[in-house]
Amino acid sequence: MSYDQNAVRAVLERVRAEGRSALSAEEARSVCQAYGIATPGEGLATSAAEAVQIAQGLGYPVVLKIASPDILHKTDAGGVAAGLENDDAVAQAYDAILKNAHAYNADADISGVQVQQMVAAAHEVI
Repeated sequence: MSYDQNAVRAVLERVRAEGRSALSAEEARSVCQAYGIATPGEGLATSAAEAVQIAQGLGYPVVLKIASPDILHKTDAGGVAAGLENDDAVAQAYDAILKNAHAYNADADISGVQVQQMVAAAHEVI
């Protein structure tokens, strides 16, 4: 299998230099892309209106996830909302996720909220 070793190395060296033991969602996506692994469409929103705009561009349904290096266990922090089917649901989820994240860790560095396509998993029966 061929992959972009330089891209993977750059991500891992940056994480190591920052003293982290986990990849951010964007870093994990970069590693997947370097290996040729398909990933769902996504974007980073810094407002509810931007989250709605990204969701509209991706197509519904979408999932929203808090984007923070200080919140690794997103579900524990109330930082995930899945199966969002319309603009109102996305805007409400965006606000709720930020509120939950701040309650979970008031000092967390929050980049925004990741808006991601929901892709049905394909299961093969053997």
